Amino acid sequence: MERALVVVDGTDQGDRLLRKAGAIAAGVGTKLFLFATVDPDEFDETRATLDVIADVENTSYSERDALQSIHTRLEQAVAETFEEPTFEYETIGSVTDPDDRASRIIAAAEEYDCEHVFISGRSRSPTGKALFGDTVQSVLLNFDGDITVRLG
Repeated sequence: MERALVVVDGTDQGDRLLRKAGAIAAGVGTKLFLFATVDPDEFDETRATLDVIADVENTSYSERDALQSIHTRLEQAVAETFEEPTFEYETIGSVTDPDDRASRIIAAAEEYDCEHVFISGRSRSPTGKALFGDTVQSVLLNFDGDITVRLG
């Protein structure tokens, strides 16, 4: 069975990318690995906010909780995009610094033996479309497999 990594970013174009990847996966029997990240600053901010509650309720917010939040978000994205998915998928996530996002995407694709990466880029002018964002460009230059880029 072929495998593909889909970078889900929570944007409209990311949702369209998920829909397209799902349609392709269903048609050719590919297993999808849905991947999302949380920025460490966002994680720290959430943890700081929840620490106030934690003191009262004797709980904590760990990296494990952040990863569970990613899995929940990815499951919601699937539920909102497909009535009933007709493809096999697994959700994966990472607390990753934005500067390391591309290397983490590539590492995840390699870890799960993916032959294909689906990723979305930012909207740009026609001239700007020739130059992708750092993450997309780095994945394009460093991933040894097929890549589908959805530009908004």
